[in-house]
Amino acid sequence: PEQRLVGTVYRPYPGVFVFMTGDFEETLSGIKGTKMFARSGTLCWGEMDPENAAELIRDNEFIYEYIDHFDEKIAGNDFNAVTRFYRFLLDTKQPVRYVATARKLQRELAARTGRPVAYIANGVDVEHFSAANVQAILPRVTLPECLVAARPKIGYFGAIAPWLDYDLLREVIRKHPEWDFIFIGPDFHDGLKQLPVNAANCHWLGPIKYADLPAYADRFDVAMLPFQRGDLARSTSPLKLFEYFALGKPVVVTPDMDECTAFAETLVGEGADGFAQAIETALRRRREPDFTARLHRLAQDNCWDARVRQLFAELERGGESCR
Repeated sequence: PEQRLVGTVYRPYPGVFVFMTGDFEETLSGIKGTKMFARSGTLCWGEMDPENAAELIRDNEFIYEYIDHFDEKIAGNDFNAVTRFYRFLLDTKQPVRYVATARKLQRELAARTGRPVAYIANGVDVEHFSAANVQAILPRVTLPECLVAARPKIGYFGAIAPWLDYDLLREVIRKHPEWDFIFIGPDFHDGLKQLPVNAANCHWLGPIKYADLPAYADRFDVAMLPFQRGDLARSTSPLKLFEYFALGKPVVVTPDMDECTAFAETLVGEGADGFAQAIETALRRRREPDFTARLHRLAQDNCWDARVRQLFAELERGGESCR
């Protein structure tokens, strides 16, 4: 069972320790002989004193996971701090193991470091998004009318953030009043102002607890990932792709989402009309038992247990990985 230790440090499993912020640097001081796993984009690594960081890398098996394209528009005032540790690792001569969650990030990191970089995508807690868990959640939640109405429901959960293609969304929502568009997630950098939430068929439900999320998302007929085109889309391995698969939902994405389109089951739509056509196809495919079964198998193949096995196999080999 999870055990809270000091401050933000806790132990979810025997021998595994998770560090957050605040007492981060002080707590890590003096640790030796461990596997230490750091994720890009974590601000506290960038704020760490370089000498302390060098000591940790020297005294431990250090693994750096490159999970997101760094974008100044998103990181804002924290951009320099967030990228400081990344730049430090690019230059260090000490032994560091590198992992990337997207092929584009893998290629970038390998080119900049001259070292092997393992490709290990994100994954999914299949049990959490299973039909059995949805049924267990339903008695304790009250779903809003837009999720129980007998209309096609096109859904998204995640941050309402700058990387979404709001021009596309506004046009598709306007052109298709016969569909309800459901958005679940926090408003990030005023993204909500760009959604036409006053339209009768556009519904923002706000953030939903992860514990309850499967019961809400299970009501989607089609799930979507409408990212703007560009480097961020090409370097994103969305957790929610595999979570949608685990729920058995057909997924429609915009172009450039390479980690999503690597799966033949993912539907792609370019521009508002192309995106709408992909949604129409998805609405038909959701009725095909074989297609739904393939989505469930993809979720099983990409569960977190499989990812952990892949990670440790890569650490044993020390080489590059492909799906």
